[in-house]
Amino acid sequence: MLDLAGDHGLQGLLYRQCREVLRRTAALNRPFSLLRAAYYGATATTLHLMHVLGVVAAAAAEAKCSFLPIQGALLQALYYPDPGLRPMEDLDLLVLPGSYQRFRRVLRSCGFQRLAPDSATWVRGAAVIDLHRHVVNVERLAARGRLWRFSTMGLWQRARAMPGYPASVRFLCPTDTILALTAHTLKHGFKRLIWVADLRLVLERHLGGSEPEITWEEVLGEARAVGGERAFCYLLQTLRLGLGERLPAVPQSWLDRQAPFDGVERRFLLGVARLQPLPRLGDVMLAYGSPSRRQRLRLLVEACFPHPSALAANYPWLPRPLFALAYLLRMLRLSGFAIDALWRLHRR
Repeated sequence: MLDLAGDHGLQGLLYRQCREVLRRTAALNRPFSLLRAAYYGATATTLHLMHVLGVVAAAAAEAKCSFLPIQGALLQALYYPDPGLRPMEDLDLLVLPGSYQRFRRVLRSCGFQRLAPDSATWVRGAAVIDLHRHVVNVERLAARGRLWRFSTMGLWQRARAMPGYPASVRFLCPTDTILALTAHTLKHGFKRLIWVADLRLVLERHLGGSEPEITWEEVLGEARAVGGERAFCYLLQTLRLGLGERLPAVPQSWLDRQAPFDGVERRFLLGVARLQPLPRLGDVMLAYGSPSRRQRLRLLVEACFPHPSALAANYPWLPRPLFALAYLLRMLRLSGFAIDALWRLHRR
């Protein structure tokens, strides 16, 4: 169980829920020690990364660069009361189009170096920053941006300033937070359950209680507008049925409009519920949820034959003259992934 919790980033939450029982039971001293070590390790890493975020935010403000912290940094700043509950490995920063080049100079001035010449990953000691131009990382797969029609400037205009951060840093509004986390979770095929726990927390915060901050109509309308309605349906199915979570009631009229899940969708979601997800099918399910067959095909073709710039982002260590070899290796890997995924889906 401890290994499974570690794989899914749930050690901090498990430690908080079970620490009293574990502490009082002598036979569980070793599991308690391991969970406690993981919890305090996550706390130290998170505090360090959030400190780095503050340093970078101050430098970016001086250079008049604007950005939005997303994923773990956003969740730690706004939702999790304890830094040890939600592990972080890096800082994901969504940079506004007009600020990207200047922001790279800001990172250099803060002591960061690029992992590779074509990489969007920057490193300084134990601190890692991933720069994004789009919520779903279109640098690595441009077709994602045509399926999920997020506008970075639109996200910025709806975002909110936060005390303690300069005006050049904003945090996503609740509706955009929900949809951005949904896209990220599906893109990675529900690989880690901490991402599902993140969404449960955000949904309960903004849609639960007697006076919800936002309405389901707002969330579902925006999901439809950005092309994420089917993906959001996958998420709700996972939360409500696969994991048995109770959520604020979804409008019945919206549920009635959703097409029933077909065999592929049911098997994919069943694997998530059984803690046997297929992460490599993330982009496939992202395409599967699109009503446009043309866009589905474009994403799948691009996943097999990415643009050279995307290939450079995926394989930053590979010299340009060897890109032809990279395409061959990618096709062999994808063929293996496809055979494995089809076999596992068939067995379910």
